[in-house]
Amino acid sequence: MKKTETTDISFEDWVQERKKLKKSAFFGFITLLIISISFILINEEVNVISGICLTLSFFSFLAVRAASKQSELDYSNDLKEKKKKRAIEIETKRKEQEKISKEKSKQEKQKKQKEADFEKTLESKFRAVEMVNDNLNKLSNIEIPNISDFKNSIIQNEPLITAKGGDSALQSFMKINAFLNDIIHKLKLDQKEIGVDFNLTTLKMRIREEAQRNDMDKIAEHFADMSAKLEGKRGTGFDSKLELLINIGGKIVPSFQKEIENLLFYHFMGLAMLSFYVNDKKIQYFEIHEAFEKLGVFDSSWQKNVLSKLDRIENRLANIENQLTTLNKEFITLNQNNESILLELKQIEKGISTNNVMMAFTAFQTWRINKKLN
Repeated sequence: MKKTETTDISFEDWVQERKKLKKSAFFGFITLLIISISFILINEEVNVISGICLTLSFFSFLAVRAASKQSELDYSNDLKEKKKKRAIEIETKRKEQEKISKEKSKQEKQKKQKEADFEKTLESKFRAVEMVNDNLNKLSNIEIPNISDFKNSIIQNEPLITAKGGDSALQSFMKINAFLNDIIHKLKLDQKEIGVDFNLTTLKMRIREEAQRNDMDKIAEHFADMSAKLEGKRGTGFDSKLELLINIGGKIVPSFQKEIENLLFYHFMGLAMLSFYVNDKKIQYFEIHEAFEKLGVFDSSWQKNVLSKLDRIENRLANIENQLTTLNKEFITLNQNNESILLELKQIEKGISTNNVMMAFTAFQTWRINKKLN
């Protein structure tokens, strides 16, 4: 028997159709039964026609009943198939949603991790520039020593100096004085101007903006900096400049302190040289004179060197790291033998007061000790 199609009707409609079909079958059965009974009553016996009607009514009833049960079975199977398909669809959709949810959760987790790493990197850079800012504040508070007593000593001994060596000797000591004042000027300029353009808040904002950039210019800038580093040059991009600033910022205070230490040592050597000169200690005098000469103090190369390095603030910042003044081998030797210099100074009883020289040496030593302690 052909399977009843139920996909386009609801269960309630199907039930109503089944009731109509049963009612029709029942009326048909009753009609055939009445006809059969009528034939029997008329003929007072069961003849062939009445028998056929009875048989037809009976079998039609059975056929309708069987068709109704088959339809119910087909509909039940169809419902089960639909429920099974629906269950499969629901499970498939659930799995798809679960997969999408897991993928979305994974992406969210990766996004949060990326954001956390981004903020962690920013915090690291922020701490670094905060350290630079702290060092700049420390730099501005470092006291630069007064070395005016060297010129005062020259003035006090001017007649003796010119009597022994003429104007050229006096000029040599004045060049040493100019040399010391150049260092003082350079140190004060560093204190005044290096931190002027440094704004911590603005720099942090720029760091964040640059970190969020992901355009072609940023990529090109990155590769240009990498290429420059491979060639041993400094990059010109923001990241390279920031790296340089952080690197120098960590060394700015100790380098500045080292510069002051060198200044105090040169000051001490200048006073010792003056004392040896006026007291005819020629060997000791010429040892110190040679050290200053090789430093370029007497031929003006020192002044040219200073001016060329002070033209721009960024150059001064780099110069602090590299130190504008470094002890040459002659001064290193003198520094190592300062005990013998002090011994010679103590033996001098006339001329320039050794107190100034001894005070200068004490200031030099005290500075070195305090710097180490701090």
